[in-house]
Amino acid sequence: MNIVQLTVGEYPHLRSVAGSQVLANAISFRKMGHEVMWIAVVPWTSIILEKVKRLDWIRRAALACAEHGIRFELVGTAISIMRPHSFPIRDVELDRLAARLQPCVATYHGPIVLHCRSYYAADLGIRIKRRQATQKTIVSFDMRSTFPEEMPLTMKWLGKLMYGYAKEWEARLLRESDIAFLPLNHAREHLYRETGTCVRHAAIAGFDRELACPHDFDDKWQNRKVAYVGSIGVWNVSDGVVGILECFRGWSQYVVSLSSTSGIGPGVQCLSLDYDAMPVFFSDMLALVIPADGVQASYFWNRQLRLNRFSTKAAEALSMGVPLIVDSRLFELAEFVRQHECGLIYSWDIHGFEGVAPGSEAADDAMLWKRLSANASRISLQFQRETVLERYIQAWEGL
Repeated sequence: MNIVQLTVGEYPHLRSVAGSQVLANAISFRKMGHEVMWIAVVPWTSIILEKVKRLDWIRRAALACAEHGIRFELVGTAISIMRPHSFPIRDVELDRLAARLQPCVATYHGPIVLHCRSYYAADLGIRIKRRQATQKTIVSFDMRSTFPEEMPLTMKWLGKLMYGYAKEWEARLLRESDIAFLPLNHAREHLYRETGTCVRHAAIAGFDRELACPHDFDDKWQNRKVAYVGSIGVWNVSDGVVGILECFRGWSQYVVSLSSTSGIGPGVQCLSLDYDAMPVFFSDMLALVIPADGVQASYFWNRQLRLNRFSTKAAEALSMGVPLIVDSRLFELAEFVRQHECGLIYSWDIHGFEGVAPGSEAADDAMLWKRLSANASRISLQFQRETVLERYIQAWEGL
């Protein structure tokens, strides 16, 4: 099978999602015997800044692809996913990009899957398919989350004005794609009621099976470690992270983030690690904290937390058999943890964990953590990368 991973408006920084969810997936697809290409449609502003600042992340992405036999195509664009100007110019710009990229895709023989990693990518994939005269081309819309709800959160009042048009756009993309995936069951059900479109469930890919080897529980209990991994900013503020970490006094506490973590709290060790180093890091952890953002009362924040959040880092931790500490406001992830008993739910209403002893006692309960770790290990297979990608392949082959 010929698989084209299509990203639009994103910077191919391999220490971000581009590394863990694009390149890493492409490498695994290649190991499975498929021909793979990554088309990275990158904002011109990012390309210019990379040259001015003498960065080399795009070159690193290209070299990593070449090392693993993956074609890498780079094209500049005016689109940047979270910028409001991108939405009104999309028709003209995506038509231009489709004309530019269709010949690259047409070099393959046999069926082609355009695996589209965003709404802009799905729109571009649909336009490329229209230009494909003879080849069977499947547009696979890998939604990850529902984008219109994020517009008011990142673009404020302008995002609210654009929201209705974005919902119409979403419905068209779902209708014209050959298949769509989401890791969020509540959002899938909501979209079906709104549009009548069946979106398939696909878990977020964690680490490879060969890397999923956590240390022995007794060793981990003797050196108890808890961590938060991710950005500090719009989606997760430092107060929420520190508030949960405070329940684990006596444990070693870590924050791994590319954003600023200075002053996050006394005793918290702040690290910056490459993606390749994360499996070893996770193998030492007894728990991973998955917080929500700061308390927000708005309709869109509440909707985001209830329908639109399942953390990539949660999937990575679970693929390694690491229990989660989840903010109760992250509705679907908290529901998953309750169902599988693979972690604890932190409630700000009680400033503690649901259904167990107060925080300090829960942190010292070895039998509790042994049970949570065993349950997390039991479900780890469904989040390991090969399992997730095999389900994509099966779905595409069934079309």
